[in-house]
Amino acid sequence: MGRSTAWHLVLATFTGLMVASCVTDQAYFRPTETQARQREGDPVQTRYMVPLAANAHGLLLHAEARAFREEFGEGLSHPALQVRLWLRNSSAKTLELRLAEFTITDDEGRTFPFSRGLFQGEATSVVLARPHAARYADVFFRLPQDYDVMAPGALSLHWSLRIGSQEYLQKTRFAREAYRAFQDPFFNVPLGAIAGGTF
Repeated sequence: MGRSTAWHLVLATFTGLMVASCVTDQAYFRPTETQARQREGDPVQTRYMVPLAANAHGLLLHAEARAFREEFGEGLSHPALQVRLWLRNSSAKTLELRLAEFTITDDEGRTFPFSRGLFQGEATSVVLARPHAARYADVFFRLPQDYDVMAPGALSLHWSLRIGSQEYLQKTRFAREAYRAFQDPFFNVPLGAIAGGTF
C-alpha cells in the first residue's frame, strides 16, 4: 500500500468517526399515528394530523422530531427535544397552533413542557398558517441536564390545533428511526396542486 493510499484511508476513517460521533448525539423520530378529538368528543384514531372532520381539504401538516444536545457556546450544552412542523395550506381556512400548550412524553412516561417556539425562524408561541401559504415551525422542549438523548425509543406529542371556531385535541405518537436530517415532505408539492384530503 502506497503512502498516499494509506493517508487517504486514515483520513476517510477519521472523517467517518467524526460523522458518526455527530450522529450519535441525536436521535430521530417520525410519526406513526395520531389520535384526534374535538374538545367535547371522543378520540378518533387517524393517520391524519389534520382531522378529516375539519373539512380543510388541501391543508397538509407533517411533523418529525429529534432529541439532541443543544450547544450554547463555551462548551456548554443542554439536552432538548425539537419537533419540526411543516404546513402547506391550499385550503381556504386558517390553521392556528398554540405552541405553548404543547407537551411531549417519552416512553418512560416522563412529560416535558414547552420551552420555546419558532415560526419561520422567528420566536413565537402562536402559529397561524393562513390560506395559500407554505410554512414551518419548531417547538422545543427542555429536558433535565442529565437526560440521555439517545435513550427514548418513542415519543408522544400532546397538542391541539384550531380551524375556524373548532379546536381539535391531538396526540401524535413518534417512533425512533435511523438518524437523518429533517426533510420537508412537501418540498415538491406546489401550492394549489392538492385536489383534496389531508396528510
